[in-house]
Amino acid sequence: MKKIISTAAALCLLFAPAAAACAAPVYDYYYHHNRDDGGDGWKSAAIGAGIGLLLRAIANSSSAQGNSAMMRQSQNAMQTEADNQQSNIVRLISRQGPAHAMQTLVNYWRGAGQSALLTAGRPISILSVTGFPQQPQLAIRYTINEATDGVTVAISNPSLQQSAESTGTYALPFGYDPFSHDLTQAAR
Repeated sequence: MKKIISTAAALCLLFAPAAAACAAPVYDYYYHHNRDDGGDGWKSAAIGAGIGLLLRAIANSSSAQGNSAMMRQSQNAMQTEADNQQSNIVRLISRQGPAHAMQTLVNYWRGAGQSALLTAGRPISILSVTGFPQQPQLAIRYTINEATDGVTVAISNPSLQQSAESTGTYALPFGYDPFSHDLTQAAR
């Protein structure tokens, strides 16, 4: 039971910095420089960290609750995090385009010490992230389908037999030429 709560707490605490990394500066055409758009990523990071701390407190205070209730809470936390990651990658693609968004995620996760494997191709590219110290079984898969402008984020934890998935669509940045940005070049 505590393992389930610690998984949910670890998910929230691990993804809080990822949400902050997706909040890239926006190019302001009027002033001809990058500007911060208000720090939406840090708001998501704070929410994720708050949920993680709340779940950790629940695990420490009450161990008498039913196992099925804990499984539901863990599943709900995993689904919430998949939804947050999906909205963050959609926002990142709408600013930078699919190739640069994937490369930003690869750089972020590798910088955080996780294993990030990018399978770049047209029209589908997949980024698999593993190697989380608190949850070695945890895996995240980002999938970008350029043919349908679709994004899917799947989070799985085989040790708990749980998974969550969130799907959405993105809009390309204004003036983006998909033929001048190749994910196979960005992966190098």
